[in-house]
Amino acid sequence: MFSGTNRNTLQAAKDLVSLKLQIDEKGRTSPSDIPSDLHGPCSGGEYGPLFGDGFLHNIIPFYEYLESSKKSINVMNVPTLQTMGSSWRIWPDPNISEEDKTNILERLCSDVEIKQTHYTHIPELNLFIAHEGKNRVNFFRFHNIEYIPARVALEHYPAPERITVHTLEFAGQQDVWAVIDEQYAQKINYFSYALPLLRAYGVKITDRWPEHFPDIIELIAYSTNTIQSKISNSHSIDLNDIQKKKKQKKDTYERSEAYINCNYIELDTNYRLLSFVKLYIFLVILFIISFCLLLNINSEFFEKFCISLLSFISAIFFFYNCPYYPMQKKKP
Repeated sequence: MFSGTNRNTLQAAKDLVSLKLQIDEKGRTSPSDIPSDLHGPCSGGEYGPLFGDGFLHNIIPFYEYLESSKKSINVMNVPTLQTMGSSWRIWPDPNISEEDKTNILERLCSDVEIKQTHYTHIPELNLFIAHEGKNRVNFFRFHNIEYIPARVALEHYPAPERITVHTLEFAGQQDVWAVIDEQYAQKINYFSYALPLLRAYGVKITDRWPEHFPDIIELIAYSTNTIQSKISNSHSIDLNDIQKKKKQKKDTYERSEAYINCNYIELDTNYRLLSFVKLYIFLVILFIISFCLLLNINSEFFEKFCISLLSFISAIFFFYNCPYYPMQKKKP
């Protein structure tokens, strides 16, 4: 056992490593049966088993929050059963001869080969992630070789008290969300894979969603615009940002409610003596009569009368339809 490791997570870590191997093997013959975020396109453009860090990023919440240790990279014997590799280039043959096995093992354990490796150790989760030298992991596993010599860097997973997992019933299904520091949330899609390790690590798991958090519906609705972008490759949702956007929306609505348009059509009044339809018909008829009188009567008096009437009708139309400047409502 390496110093600083969490003994409680040892078996859960081995089970998760074994699970990835099962998924990788299933993907060799039936890739269409495996979700693309567990087996499929790799970061280098290849198609096949996901690299260990990509697999964990899709399983364990806040994997991108790993903090690098200031300690230098050391060569150590890495426990095979706790190491996530990826046979993306070639799968080892478990049926090779003992002579071939010995020759391959000697080469992989040479100083030249060890210098080309780069592994990450996450002591809190009892996991090792193979970055360079990922293909050899399954060779050591298939041939029951207990340790892999490799260069190892140390990274730390967030403390368990910083994380809370919430299991909820939503839309007739179970929804599982993880929240870190009471601010950033991530949905756990493969919670049956993640929860055993998180539970062993000591993360609090509850079936309640705090009242001061945004509702799940709001979380989903605002999620595309509240992604936490300060951390590379993060898919966390900023709960504080959602609350801020909700407040801005509420303030905007209240400000808009505080104003009314002053054109008569939009006024909310119970003192209309005539319906708008009847009023418009009356005005149109009056306008036609006035216009006809203006054309057919030569009397100067009637001419002035009709012009005045037409002006009056136009003013009424203007008053009813013109969008005046808004006026603030009187506060109760």
